[in-house]
Amino acid sequence: METLLNWYTIPDNYKHLHNKNPTHGNKVKDVQMVIAKFINDAHTTESLNWTWTDVKNTIGYIKKQYRKAKAMRTKTGEGSLGPLPGDTL
Repeated sequence: METLLNWYTIPDNYKHLHNKNPTHGNKVKDVQMVIAKFINDAHTTESLNWTWTDVKNTIGYIKKQYRKAKAMRTKTGEGSLGPLPGDTL
């Protein structure tokens, strides 16, 4: 997962992956194949064999976890513990 996040932090990679309805250039699947190769190349000693579907599913999982964390943050008052001593109305 760290290697996937490293790929995301390279300038313009996020933009390439989330290019909506490209009329030319790489489609999302093409970019996912590039990510899979990036991960496999970075872990040659571990014999990883990521495919574009592994990348797609992992990104989906990360997004799902992010949305859950974001929803929990809003439900809990963004970490507020309540009024602090000295707060007045």
